[in-house]
This record gives sequence, structure tokens and C-alpha cells, in this order.
Amino acid sequence: MMSSVATLALLSSPLMADATCDISSQFPPTQFADNSDCDNIGLSDLTPFLHGKLLSETGTDSAGFIPYLSSVPLTETQPAVTTAVIWIHGLLGNANKFFCDGISSATAAGVSASTVTVAPWFGDAKITAAAWNPDLTNGSHSTCWDGASWLGGGDAYDPERAPSAFGALDEIVGLLNDKNKFPNLGQITVAGFSAGCQMASRWVFFSPVALSTRVVVGDCGTYMYLDTTRPNASCSQLENTGTTHTCSSFETPDANACSDFDNYKYGFNFTDLDDQNSYVQAYADDSSKLQDAIQNFTQKDFRLILGNQDYCQCNVDGMNNEASCFHGADMGCSPSIFSGCCDTYPDSTSEDACDYGCAAMLEGSNRLQRGLNYASYLKNLFAQRGINYDPPVAFFDGAHNNTAWAFSRDFSQWAGWTTQGAMA
Repeated sequence: MMSSVATLALLSSPLMADATCDISSQFPPTQFADNSDCDNIGLSDLTPFLHGKLLSETGTDSAGFIPYLSSVPLTETQPAVTTAVIWIHGLLGNANKFFCDGISSATAAGVSASTVTVAPWFGDAKITAAAWNPDLTNGSHSTCWDGASWLGGGDAYDPERAPSAFGALDEIVGLLNDKNKFPNLGQITVAGFSAGCQMASRWVFFSPVALSTRVVVGDCGTYMYLDTTRPNASCSQLENTGTTHTCSSFETPDANACSDFDNYKYGFNFTDLDDQNSYVQAYADDSSKLQDAIQNFTQKDFRLILGNQDYCQCNVDGMNNEASCFHGADMGCSPSIFSGCCDTYPDSTSEDACDYGCAAMLEGSNRLQRGLNYASYLKNLFAQRGINYDPPVAFFDGAHNNTAWAFSRDFSQWAGWTTQGAMA
């Protein structure tokens, strides 16, 4: 696992410096080293589920395919499939875990036979086609992203810097939208938790392909605001403000106090993209295209399921953390200014990864509060435009727990699996 400092740097920085992705001819890649969630359901061998979307190569070192895991081949006719869920992995690139958790979630809902589970891999290493799936002829090697650049939709690392992460997700959704292959598919859900939430919540704004999907996210570290206003300080108290928290007052912060508050991925200041995000750059270069995306956002199906105990913040002086944020000094979550405080538990028992930079803190003091502030913000923003928009928000019982989120009653219902939320 990466160090705490590295984790927080990745979460708070929208751009990464160029670095050549290593290439591997062996499976599994390092990011798949922990395969316990798959082992637990009898999927120790992931070989039958490794697939790739072939790309048109344009250079000697260009990526040949977008790697993804899928419970059934997306290029073959699948008349039994009626729902699809695309699971976006977390910061550690562990697509295998999210794939197997997705399989387990569909199985628990009793819909595994009619659901295709897909997990794209936005990996930090290139893997050869021979190692990933020998059927990917002329596929050379996979796409690869430098650090966390995929989280904001950044371009894959290769000399031509293509495709972008958002473009890669578009490609996966496009495979599922093929009615010749999926004649009975009624719903595509893009699901993202934590870092995956950050990617999915930004992709749904920029991507026109997202109109054909439902996007369900949980416990983002931060959200992308669509203008320069942020919640008033009264909406961002340094404490757990509960699941009934709302915000009705928004104002433009003092840039002298936080100069990067509107930098992408927190907002629409795109000056630091530095030719590393061609997908978003197209909006940065065309203000009318950006305004159209804002206007069209309410046509997209965007929903939040938040942990009712994801209210911990271990690195802000004056934060009144609840007793449930403390798990004993022996757990050793870091960095932390409060002994025994863990703000990413139980997904991590060593890392405190809740963004505490000034741009993040202007959105709220903790993940639960930030999610509720963002839902209130969207409602307020579009009300000012004469549009009635109120993004659905639900809660699961737990802290920063991607498994509890994926197995929640509301996720089951919103994925189109159950009509009455039958899961516990």
C-alpha cells in the first residue's frame, strides 16, 4: 500500500508529472496482488474474465487495448442480460476487488444470471496482451495512467496521450449500448465509491454518453462545483452535522485565502491541465460547450448513497470528531493530528485519506457533509436557472465502507435489481 503522504497528494492534486509506466508480461499486475475478495467467492482464477477494448494504434508505443474485467464477453450476444453495472475501482487500482465485490453484490440480490458485471482497470502499469488475454491479437499492451490522473479523466500515458480515462469509460459504455449484443439490456449503472466516486461524478458531467446510464456514487472525497460559489461557512461546521444536513447559502470564497479553490478537479479553473486531459480540455477551450454541459446536466441520472458515519476528519485542528472515529492508537492511521483517529475506516486501517486542503474544506469538513452540501448546491444552482432539480440521496449504515455501500438496499434498488430494496 502507498504511503499516507503519497495517498493524500494523489487525492488533492489534479495533475501528475509525466512518468513512464512500467510494462509487464506477467499476470496478475501488482495492483491485483490482494485477490482475497475473489478467492472468497471461488474466483481465484480471473483469466476467464479478462477482456479488452481494442484501440487503433498510432505509434510504436501506443496502447493497444483498454483492459477490463467482465462476467460475460461484451462482444458476444447476451440476450439473458437485463442489467449492467460498471464498477469504478478505488485509488489503489484494485479492479479485481471491485469486480468480485460486484459479482457478490449481484449474487446477493439474486440477479447474477441477468446482470453483467464490468470493472475497467485504470492501471499504473502496462500489461502485454499476451499476459492479459491472448485473444487480443495485435493488442500490444494495455492503457496505463500515471498515478491518479485517471481520476479526473486524464489521458493515458503514451506518446500520443490517448485515450483519456473518460474516453475509455465511454468506450466501455458503448459496448453495452450495442443492442445487437445486448437486445434486452434495460439499465446501465456506473458505480463509483471514494476515488471511483470522484471519477464517476465528474465523468457524468462531461460525457454525453452518460445520458444512457444511471450514475450511483458514494462518499467522494471532493466534488466538482459548476461555478465559483461554495457552501457558506455555516454549512461546513467542524463536526458531524448528520444525515439531515442541508445548505441554502452559497458564496464565492476569498481567493487570497485559498488560491486553488476552483482549480479542476474542484471547479472550472482549467489552467493547469497542461495538455494532459484532452477530454476536459475540449470544454476548457469552448465556453459554449461548457455552458451546454451545465444546462444538460439535469437530464442525467446522478444519485448519491452516503455512509451515515463517514463524518471523520483527522487532520483539521478544531474538528469535533465523534468517538466512532477513534479505533485506538494501535491502529496507527496516518497522517493524523488526533491519536487513534481513522477517517477512511474500515476501507483502510492505516491511511487517513480524507482531503483536508483548503479547496476541499470549502466543500465541507467531512465526506458526509460534503456529499449533502453538493446535493444542496446542485438543487440551489439549477433553481436559480428556473430548473427544478433535486438529485436523489440515500444512506447506508456505515463509515467509509465500499462493501456496505455496494450491498446496501438502495444500491440494489437503484441498480435495477430489486423494486423494494430487498437486500439488508
